[in-house]
Amino acid sequence: MLVPTKESGEEEKGSSVAARYGFIVYMVCLLIWGIYSFSVKGHSETQMYILLIGSSIYFWFTAVEKRKRTK
Repeated sequence: MLVPTKESGEEEKGSSVAARYGFIVYMVCLLIWGIYSFSVKGHSETQMYILLIGSSIYFWFTAVEKRKRTK
């Protein structure tokens, strides 16, 4: 039987923060690339679709995680 310890909670929180910062970097890079591509070519390309799909997945998992914590 595994007993939750203080250390495992801190590790979980640290990985959650790391994932959030990683997502922010991913989002900013794709957004800059998409805006640049749109201004040069005049239409959006694959990077905007990747950004939208990634954002929706990230925010959906964040909402599910918050619901699990409140129950």
